[in-house]
This record gives sequence, structure tokens and C-alpha cells, in this order.
Amino acid sequence: MLAMNSSLAFSASWLLPLLMVAGVTALGVLIGVLLRARSAQVGSVRAFEAAALQQGEQARQQIEDVRSRVAELIGVAQRLSARLDEKMARLEELLALAEQRLVIIDRAAAAMSSSPRPQVTSTASAPVAAIEAKPDESQQSEALEADPATKAIYQLADLGRPPLEIAQELNEHVGKIELVLALRAM
Repeated sequence: MLAMNSSLAFSASWLLPLLMVAGVTALGVLIGVLLRARSAQVGSVRAFEAAALQQGEQARQQIEDVRSRVAELIGVAQRLSARLDEKMARLEELLALAEQRLVIIDRAAAAMSSSPRPQVTSTASAPVAAIEAKPDESQQSEALEADPATKAIYQLADLGRPPLEIAQELNEHVGKIELVLALRAM
């Protein structure tokens, strides 16, 4: 039994250091695996940070692009607004001129209807001379009614269509339609 005890004691004496070495080795392997996992985690965090920085830079670049385009569009809008203002001012000038000429025409028409036809002299102004030299009203209305465009305007107006619709259908300016209809009423 002593031989068996001594063999047990001998194996037990080697078993404890062997278990300790195995435990330390296992602990070392476990620490190594944990450190590798941690370094992989740190590497993936760094990669994530780099990707986030790149996306942030792209977003900043897109914001700058949008800002520059907005500034460009504002400039275009301001230029268009200025052009529209110029056109509106010119249109107002032309309307004022047209109104002045209509007053001259109205005065001349009133003068022609209330007095005998005056002689055209070289001192008469151009608009008045042109009005005085035009044919009588019956000849003028016949000439207007002979015009196919005028006939179409009269027909559409007789159907009750407003000048805007007539102008759109005949592809003419509304002012022309209104003028033709106003001359018809005279």
C-alpha cells in the first residue's frame, strides 16, 4: 500500500504544477483572445469614426453646394425682377402715350362730327392730319368688315365671347381685339 501511496503522492506532486501551468496557459490564451477582440473593436471604432468623418465632410460639401446654388438662384431672381420692372415701366410709358393719342383721336373725332370737314394744312400735327385725311366712316366700316380677321372677331363677339377668349382662339393680342370691337361700337 505504501507503494501505491507513494505513486499517488508522486503523481499528485506533478499534477498540481501541471494544472497550474495549464491554468496559466489557459488564462494567457483567454487574455490574448480578449485583447485581440478589444483591438479589433478599437479598429472597428476607428474605421467607424473615419467613415463618420468622411460622411460629415460630404454633408458639409453638399451644404456648401446648396448654399452656392441658392445664392445663384437669388441672383437670377433679382436680375429677372429688375428686367420685369424695366419692362413694366416701359409698358406704363406706352400706355400713357396711347392714352394721349386716344385723347387726340377723341378730340379730332368730336371736331369732325360737329363741324364740316376742315382742309388739311401743312401746319397740322401728324396724328390730326392722319385722322382728317382718313376716309369717311361708312367706307372705313366696309373696309373693316371685308377683313376676314375682323369678321371672325365680330362673329365671336356676337356669340358673347369675351375679348380674352377671342384673342386666344385667333392667336391675336387682346388689345387688338378690344380695339377692333371699340371701333365697331363707334
